[in-house]
Amino acid sequence: MAQNIYININAQSPRDAFVLSEVFPVPIEMFVLVLGDQPAFNIYLVDGAGAFDATSGLAGYSLRMAVGLLGQTEAAFQDSFTTIPNGWTGSIALNTSGMSELLNSADSLRVFLEIEVTDPSGNRRTYGQQDIEIRNQVISAASVVPTPTPQFFTQNETFDRFVQNRSAITGLIGGGVTNLDGIATVELSVGQMVAVVISSTLYVYQLTSSTSAENVPTVVRPDDYAGGSNQKVWLLKLSAPFTKQFSVASSTWTWNHGLGFKPMVEAYNAAFEKLLVYVRHTDDNNLEAVHLYNESGWLFIR
Repeated sequence: MAQNIYININAQSPRDAFVLSEVFPVPIEMFVLVLGDQPAFNIYLVDGAGAFDATSGLAGYSLRMAVGLLGQTEAAFQDSFTTIPNGWTGSIALNTSGMSELLNSADSLRVFLEIEVTDPSGNRRTYGQQDIEIRNQVISAASVVPTPTPQFFTQNETFDRFVQNRSAITGLIGGGVTNLDGIATVELSVGQMVAVVISSTLYVYQLTSSTSAENVPTVVRPDDYAGGSNQKVWLLKLSAPFTKQFSVASSTWTWNHGLGFKPMVEAYNAAFEKLLVYVRHTDDNNLEAVHLYNESGWLFIR
């Protein structure tokens, strides 16, 4: 059974906002929580004058609950509350690693419970915040789970923000899970980027809306390319080797790496012993590594 929580939005402070009911706006001390439990709550906003607030449970308004210490990452968090008449309902998992770490082996601990509401414009307001007691458990619960967090990306949002490291890709064409053209693109949005390493060379491709014919390595058409419905190709944005071998002994190694910036490099001789070299970047795409003696070996981008 869900426990009712009433929050007076007109209270003098979030500490005193937790009240007995909508008709009895008397501040109360909050209940005790127990590690490992998953308590359910019905949460209502009241006006302190005997009625529910008009925004309580209103479409477009969302509610979040967290338990933890002030100024630290939440030990337990829930933002998946659903609307009910005059409020919201949901539960919060207290069998998280964060809760376990807070209590450690202590019998109990004073923590804070906080309830926040976000309006349709994205404005947030903390309506209730009170210190409560969290107790350790006697009956051991199942193994702890990761602590949910209020910030997350969907899969596509993650793909849009970061270059994907496709370490399983070992070729550009040929289909299947080991080639770039084998990546399914129907559900991917244009603009997403992938990085692949083939024969010690780094390739960075961007998924682009295009009907360009395949021209490896500049343009790679996905196997699921379809005229009129999925006209996307992988367009090469950068290619650069991670390593450069110098098989002819010399006191100066020159490298056109083509990265567009000045990378950090390490030098090793033919016996794979680290060399002390002076690196001079002639521009953002070229460098010289100068040794004391004639050497053959490798340069590595760090």
